[in-house]
Amino acid sequence: MRTILFLLIFLLIFNSSFSQTDDKPVKLKGFSIEFMDQSVNPGDDFYKYVNGAWLKNNPVPPQYSRWGAFSEIQANNDKIIKEILQDAAKGTVLQGSNSQKIGDLYFTAMDTARIENERHTPLIPYFNKIDAVKNTDDLIKTIAYLHMNGIGNSFGVFAGQDDKNSNNIIPNFNQGGITLSDRDYYLKDDDRSKEIRQKYMEHIAKMFMLTGIDEAASKNYAERILAFETEWARNFLPRVIMRNPDSTYHKMTMDDLKAMHLT
Repeated sequence: MRTILFLLIFLLIFNSSFSQTDDKPVKLKGFSIEFMDQSVNPGDDFYKYVNGAWLKNNPVPPQYSRWGAFSEIQANNDKIIKEILQDAAKGTVLQGSNSQKIGDLYFTAMDTARIENERHTPLIPYFNKIDAVKNTDDLIKTIAYLHMNGIGNSFGVFAGQDDKNSNNIIPNFNQGGITLSDRDYYLKDDDRSKEIRQKYMEHIAKMFMLTGIDEAASKNYAERILAFETEWARNFLPRVIMRNPDSTYHKMTMDDLKAMHLT
């Protein structure tokens, strides 16, 4: 079973997914002429001709930044998954079954009283492991340990198809390790970017303070973390370059990968 950190993230994801008033899944139509606005000349605006009525009857919900047919499908699937999880957590399923394991995981994630009581205590072993890093070898082992426990850091890694040979499933590595989603949040100098960085530092400091660290030290840690992530982000490829698939395709053998070992 994943760590408490994973469970907390799991809980947050599901809470955000199920925030709509009606949590019951509905049967969705694949296509219907009811979605069309046949008053529009398709030669003038084919998109509105096909989707006009659906757009009119499905405004963007207030909790979402955008909304479309696939968003509707995702939200409905989330409701179905929620029902499965809640049924599994009732304790009436066969002990030792996958349903029982799923129910236990969901119950653990929803046990907010225990989560609040334990606070950050379940994370202390991870903090201690990070504090114990003394050299490059320790760092590499700790990065791997965190990845194996579902805690992303330093880079992204996943199994996926070879972009130039879809018959093969291979390990894929991509740039990662920053908390804000793009290098520009760290490097741009406009007012909005500055505000985002300031809010981010305030958030980091608050997280440290919740563990009992005093305000001054927490702010110092936040500044150091932002400075570190900013330097890390300087090495990221900009979005424009990443749109060129050849810029992100650097297939290599295991021996080539091992030769890139940090020194």
